[in-house]
Amino acid sequence: MEKKAIVLCSGGIDSVVTAYFVRKKLGYKKMKILFFDYRQKSLISERKFSRMCAHELKAEFMEISIPELGKMSGSLINKNGKAGRLSINKLKKAIKESKN
Repeated sequence: MEKKAIVLCSGGIDSVVTAYFVRKKLGYKKMKILFFDYRQKSLISERKFSRMCAHELKAEFMEISIPELGKMSGSLINKNGKAGRLSINKLKKAIKESKN
C-alpha cells in the first residue's frame, strides 16, 4: 500500500524541512501540503513558499481559509502594529521575575 501524508506547512524552514523529511527520508509517495490562511501579515510570502515546497516535492497544495482564527488572536502575527522594543534593563527584570 502506498504511504500518504498531510503536512501542515507555513512556508517557514521548520515546516518545509518536515515536508522534505516526510517525502525523502520516510518515503511517502502521496503528499498534501496543507496551508492555513488566517489573514496573517506574512500571508503572501508564506503562501508562496508553501506552494514552492509542494511543487518541488510534487505534492498537492491545499489551502484552507480560517479568518475566524485571526480574529481570535491578539498576536502581532496578524494584527496591525509593530512589536515594541524591550530595553536590556527591562529584559533583565523580566527574567529575574520569571525565576521567582
